[in-house]
Parts: sequence; C-alpha cells; structure tokens
Amino acid sequence: MDLTPRPGVTWRKKATGFVIRQGDDNRYKLLVMQFDGYPDWPFHLPGGGVDEGETPTEAMYRELHEEAGLGRMKLLRKLGVQRYYKHHIKANAERHDYLLLGPADIPEQWAHRVTGQGGDADDIFQYYWIGADEVDRISDELLTFVTPEHIPELFE
Repeated sequence: MDLTPRPGVTWRKKATGFVIRQGDDNRYKLLVMQFDGYPDWPFHLPGGGVDEGETPTEAMYRELHEEAGLGRMKLLRKLGVQRYYKHHIKANAERHDYLLLGPADIPEQWAHRVTGQGGDADDIFQYYWIGADEVDRISDELLTFVTPEHIPELFE
C-alpha cells in the first residue's frame, strides 16, 4: 500500500505509544492491540489524534488511557515522527511515536472498551504482548521504528 503523503490533502497530527515491558525471562515485549472481532487484521498500537492545544506527548498519554486504560508510564524516548498518507482517514498523517516502559504488573492480555469522544469510543480493543519474533504481524504503517536500531531492548 502506498503511504506517500498526498499533495493538497489535509494533514492530521497523531501520537502513538510504543509500550515495552520486561518479562519474567528478562526479555522485553511490545504491547499490541487488535480490534475485537477481527483477529486476522494486523496488530496496531494505542494512539490517535492530537487535540487542539495539546502537545503530541500529552495526546499520546491521553490515548493510552482512553484506548488501553493505562496510566502514565515512564517515557524512555521519542522514537521519531512519521509523515504518510493514512488511507483509513483519507488524510496525511504526521505521527509522533514515543517509547514507554510499562510496569511489570500490566496483565498479559486484556480487553478494554475505548473511552473519550473519538470515532472509536465504545469500541473494544484486545491487548497482548509480543516478542521480536512477531513484529511482522504489526500494521505496515507502524513498523518504521520497530527495529533493532530504534528499540534495541525488544531485539536483545
């Protein structure tokens, strides 16, 4: 799928949280989500639009709370910014990606009903932790920073 930004198309600012945590085996895993009822779709990560007057970092924390029910976690670093055409919303996206360290007590898997006022309000997302051997199941639009160079913790 062509993700090249389209000229003359509206830009929307977005923010995504890449949450890792260390397991009992001392290996790191990445938090991913699936849309309830669509197990064959690629994995996604919690994130969404940046509201007026909100910084991308604030939006990322808000989206983690709304979409996954997670509280504030330690921000390890900003992974970078992606600019691409997002077919689903028919707009160009400027997505700010952040790496966070999740606490050990986050469940292995859970379902969460989305809160907030966005288009996904009341949707149910299923959450799982995956290792480096499963990153190929993540949606192509989210893979740019899922590399040993950007998230070495996951690939060690």
